[in-house]
Amino acid sequence: MARVRVSMIPAGRSIASSILEIVTELLHLTKAEATAKISNAGEHDDDPVEIDIQGIDSGLLIGRKGETLRDLQFLVNYLANKINNQRVLVILDIEGYKARRDESLQLMAERLATKVVNTGKPITLEPMPPRERRTIHIALANRQDIQTESIGEGDQRQVTIIPSTNND
Repeated sequence: MARVRVSMIPAGRSIASSILEIVTELLHLTKAEATAKISNAGEHDDDPVEIDIQGIDSGLLIGRKGETLRDLQFLVNYLANKINNQRVLVILDIEGYKARRDESLQLMAERLATKVVNTGKPITLEPMPPRERRTIHIALANRQDIQTESIGEGDQRQVTIIPSTNND
């Protein structure tokens, strides 16, 4: 169990620096050997604040298929929005994990789409979080020979790759 103290940001401090402080404190509380730095301060209204984490415990902080990273990002977003009393989007990444994961999902999607076309049978992937499902849908959006759809509810939502029925 960890105890986190939330307080208002003093005038003159940037939102990004307060979020960096939150992340640094969480890393300290978890005794993770890692450091965080601001990679995008989110200076425009719709820009997210992006924090990159690096260190020896990166693998532990990422977790199985990014679960720990997702949970950490959720917690940081919650705390940042409470402290700032305004909507702030925080994106955490650990040593480029998200880009590597996106690339592997895109390659897998293309490989499975080819298999669906060759066999004529749909393939349903394992349950994925929304960001990963979106990556699959986008990777295959321009293919005319297959279709994708998400099925299921909540944490059990899955992407199904289906052979296209229209031969336009």
